[in-house]
Amino acid sequence: MCLWVTWVGFASAQSAPLEPDGSTPATALPRPGLGMVWDKPEDPIRAAADLRAMADLSVRAIRSSVWEDRRLFDLADTLGILVFQELSVRYPTSRTLADTLGYVLRQVDRVREGGRVYALGLAYAPDTSNPETCRLLGEMTAAAAGSLKTYIVSEFDVDESCPSSVDLVLLRAIRQGAHAGEMGFAVDSEPDLPDFEGAEQAEYYANQLPARLSVGAWTFLYRWADAPEPSAFAARPGGGRWGLHRSDGSSRPSLGVVEGAARRSQRAFARPVPSAPRAPANGYVLAGWAMLLALLLVYARSPRFRSMSGRYFAAHGIYRTAVADNRDHLIFSNVTVLLCVSMLFGMVGEQALRSYADHPAYSALWNWSGEGVRGALNTLMGSPVRFSLLIGLLALLGMLLWMIAWYLLAARSRGGTFSQVMTLSIWPRWPVLATLPVVMLVAAGSWGDAAARYSVVWVLATGVWSTIRTNLDASHVLRMQPLAVVLLWLSAPFVSILLAALLLAGRHGDKLVYLQQLAR
Repeated sequence: MCLWVTWVGFASAQSAPLEPDGSTPATALPRPGLGMVWDKPEDPIRAAADLRAMADLSVRAIRSSVWEDRRLFDLADTLGILVFQELSVRYPTSRTLADTLGYVLRQVDRVREGGRVYALGLAYAPDTSNPETCRLLGEMTAAAAGSLKTYIVSEFDVDESCPSSVDLVLLRAIRQGAHAGEMGFAVDSEPDLPDFEGAEQAEYYANQLPARLSVGAWTFLYRWADAPEPSAFAARPGGGRWGLHRSDGSSRPSLGVVEGAARRSQRAFARPVPSAPRAPANGYVLAGWAMLLALLLVYARSPRFRSMSGRYFAAHGIYRTAVADNRDHLIFSNVTVLLCVSMLFGMVGEQALRSYADHPAYSALWNWSGEGVRGALNTLMGSPVRFSLLIGLLALLGMLLWMIAWYLLAARSRGGTFSQVMTLSIWPRWPVLATLPVVMLVAAGSWGDAAARYSVVWVLATGVWSTIRTNLDASHVLRMQPLAVVLLWLSAPFVSILLAALLLAGRHGDKLVYLQQLAR
């Protein structure tokens, strides 16, 4: 998936004409144009070289983290590049923003007194759906005393982005109802492109950039160079190779396209020869056929398995009687079904989570995580096999712990065996196997993200139903006392998940509400 980022901002002031020599009059407000997201290098020589190269590219503004370097400020001023600096307050809720109010106000005072920064980003994607957030942003803007412009980056529409609380709003996505001269735009996630390393990136800039630069908007391209590890500014989930320059300093084909569009010296661009399309990933397809073959072999080679299948689906009362009599020991068959169901859990979960990789809600969760968690998420998202295996192993471990727990707490006292517990726990999970063809079709590219997400809904719904079926069958087969039935219910995995969700809601309710807003 691609995740190059364009930031577009419309200033509320009218653009002033340039002087005959091309310079901006001293009394004129800056005219919006091309901007660049920039990680300031530690080496001052490299940083100065970047600024000069950006000026040659007709870049009029940079967005970066907060830094102090008088020589760089002087150089940027000489080159006619405005400096937008952004505080590291990302996806804050109103509670988080209130907690950081003192820090933000100190930064506002410091930057305002320096007089070198054109605009200060107060927060990246704050929860502007909450009126308290708007009030806090207004207080921060008032502290700038009109000598420093303030802005935010927003996930929401113009009228939901606290437009009266800051001087400029950059929207991460182009929305309906926003017009030039009214607010700012920021497009953060474009339609999926299979290769943003070369041809497709240049193709996209060639098709989109000239029109975007012609409407009088700040257009901040993401980014000047690939983000270092760790990135000091504007890091994105998954890392990414979205810069006009690679980490070794070499340029990508899109640099020439940006140069021509920025200077308005080109309207048509030579299209690079695209690379050959890659075949869709078929690992899940092969795994699906392997699971299907394993189940068919078990069915063909085990008369007891075939007999139990008929009883379970066609005569459930006889199935209960057979389990109660403990006549059929299906250890190998049960283990095979358990492994297939766990593997399918992992594949369904990985596909569904990956479908949200470019979603704002995932970006918020990623930014709320610690550095170690971010690195792990980037690694897992970059390795579908590892990610699905991890989810599958967690599902397998959860099932095993549940079976052991309710065997020890409820079944053993009634004379039940672990073989009975396995049968009663695993057989009601058959509906999960209905997602197998969906997983294979999604992996082959025939179905999209919606199918992967609906598969998760099906797995969760059938998981609750299967747990209920297990409890009813166990109560009948083992004739458990009421206390044992209660313990069986409490040991069910979905009960633990529900309790964990309630705990999270109590501790991070404001973040959950914000995630709901982002998921709209």
